[in-house]
Amino acid sequence: SSSSSSSSTKSSEPEVLNEEEKKKIALEKFEKAHIATFGGARISAEGVRKLKEGGKSVLLVDVRTDEEMAVSRIDGSIDEETFWKMQRSKILDHAIVGYCTIGFRSGLFAKKLKEEGFKDVYNGEGVVLWTHDPLAEPLVRYSDDGKKKPVKEVHVYGKDWDLAKDEYKTEKFSSVASVTSGMFGTVRSIVSRMWKHTPSKTDEKNKGSEN
Repeated sequence: SSSSSSSSTKSSEPEVLNEEEKKKIALEKFEKAHIATFGGARISAEGVRKLKEGGKSVLLVDVRTDEEMAVSRIDGSIDEETFWKMQRSKILDHAIVGYCTIGFRSGLFAKKLKEEGFKDVYNGEGVVLWTHDPLAEPLVRYSDDGKKKPVKEVHVYGKDWDLAKDEYKTEKFSSVASVTSGMFGTVRSIVSRMWKHTPSKTDEKNKGSEN
């Protein structure tokens, strides 16, 4: 009787993943999202570092919501809205790396860039996997006056993507409704900002997929 009680208690305990397991699962999620949305060139934090070391100009574009970016973003990145306001001729020679939490939203972004004629486009592995690279640029938070500071905090969207390195404090959308709003809000922003001059008929079917 005591053994069955003990077994029952043990099975009800939440599974605790070590960092290698978290990284492995996050990478699997990225691969799934990448294939579903873009399937082209992909890049890790290490890959970005090697491009820069080789003298390549790299433009990191954060395609997440304002709420997510307010927690932290990759140092040196710009937001999606700023990207679309840039003079195209000045960035055609850049490697453009979009990123989100895991890779779904940035995959849509990369897909659209290719459709727009950009050549050097990558789907970045996202902030969750970024936290697992000790040599990557730090995640930073910007204050209202534009100053930035390194932080060990990251917005992971929802519990299914809570796979950041252990030293990072993670934040999530507070409810299923918020998560749904976050995803659809992002897709709507892509439609309104990116597709307004060249509407795509295929992207609506991607709504609701993994982040």
